[in-house]
Amino acid sequence: MNVDRKGPTPGDAMQEAAGAKDYFDAAAVTWDDNPTRVELAKAVAGAMLAAVPLTSRMAVMDFGCGTGLITRELATKVASITAADTSVQMLAVLEAKAKASGLDHVRTLVLENGYPQPSGVQFDAIVSSMVFHHIEDIPALLARFAQWVRPGGWIAVADLEPEDGTFHRDGAHEVHHGIDPVWLGSQIETVGFSVRSIRTVHTIRRQGEGADRPKDYPVFLLVARC
Repeated sequence: MNVDRKGPTPGDAMQEAAGAKDYFDAAAVTWDDNPTRVELAKAVAGAMLAAVPLTSRMAVMDFGCGTGLITRELATKVASITAADTSVQMLAVLEAKAKASGLDHVRTLVLENGYPQPSGVQFDAIVSSMVFHHIEDIPALLARFAQWVRPGGWIAVADLEPEDGTFHRDGAHEVHHGIDPVWLGSQIETVGFSVRSIRTVHTIRRQGEGADRPKDYPVFLLVARC
């Protein structure tokens, strides 16, 4: 398994979740002001739309939706979309922007202890962007996804490819230095999905923490079907 961990123990799980929530709550108001972040979201959403056959009859979850940059790109293509996140402040920004855009079929869901409680609801697709490197127990999350996706449904996960630890700046919450997409594909197949594609869909160029010059950080999209 080629996943670089910073080393939190199982007993630190609740502290990790609280740290992530605090970080993203504080960043919510200005989150969408970053043009690099907006460009990434548009590229990932476009790749998702090209790879997953979303229709106007489908119910979708955006797991770790943040302020809804991906949610709002996909919302016009589906019947409903559940935007799920640990950060109440992020969800508040999303709700305001969805309302302003007339996206009445977007509903928000606060993740409790890092996982949603959909009350028996199943989805035709679950999408997630730039979230998995913040998740301590990825196999456990994928097992939940397998419960929440209807037979024949889809998952689409975008995240950083493995990097040297310079991507995030001080104060950012992360658990993994990127994710090995081949390892992720094997974990996804373990819980009953079939991987349909893995490809690099965007490259973020930025001055990493401690770096003396800008460098490239590729982002992959993995698409699988139940």
